[in-house]
Amino acid sequence: MKHGEARFLSCMYVLSLLLLAGFAANGLRSAAAVSAETAVPVVIVLDPGHGGMDGGAAGADGTLESSLNLSIALKTDAVLGLLGEQTLLTRSTDADLSGPEAKTISQKKVSDIRRRVEIVNSQAGALLLSIHCNTYSEEKYHGAQVFYTGTASKALAEVLQEALQAHVDPGNTRKAKTISPDVYLMKHIMAPGVLLECGFLSNPAELRNLKDPGYQNRLAVTIAVTAAGYRPENFSGV
Repeated sequence: MKHGEARFLSCMYVLSLLLLAGFAANGLRSAAAVSAETAVPVVIVLDPGHGGMDGGAAGADGTLESSLNLSIALKTDAVLGLLGEQTLLTRSTDADLSGPEAKTISQKKVSDIRRRVEIVNSQAGALLLSIHCNTYSEEKYHGAQVFYTGTASKALAEVLQEALQAHVDPGNTRKAKTISPDVYLMKHIMAPGVLLECGFLSNPAELRNLKDPGYQNRLAVTIAVTAAGYRPENFSGV
């Protein structure tokens, strides 16, 4: 499926959320305090984590993280389109990004992550939103959490974390947190970016939410409107 076709199909899921998007836009854009006169166009790069041979984490029922990441990213892309934002998906199908030279699983993973970095770094004015789902050995842990590296990314991460709590999961007490510098993608991009763990597949209730189209829509609207409220001039470094 091509990017344009994926965006069109995803729009069908979110057209009913236009009023919600407008409401959220008024509140979140006001908080971001970005005026039309000073806004600088950006390309919001949506990166659904994993894909293809790499399914990522898995729920107890076999639900793969990669499929949830993609669904949330496509819906976020659709909302951003409705808001008039320029976007780029690192993938729009259940496929990895490895090159033909990669033969083993290890080689494919290395090739895949390097390609994601190349995509981000090829875009002037890029803003990365890398979308994932979490897991843990104990079921009790829950809640979306935003991770960042650098001063510029911290500002976005904190606002996005607050927005998720306000509009998606009021019971979530997690805070935006700096990510390990060993995470290859975040370490090598030359642009502001955050990694969003949308919830825990290991928590049965949260897994049900993450699989629910309505919950995914709320995530998508919140992520999209928050990202649309940010521009490079808001940042002081990466």
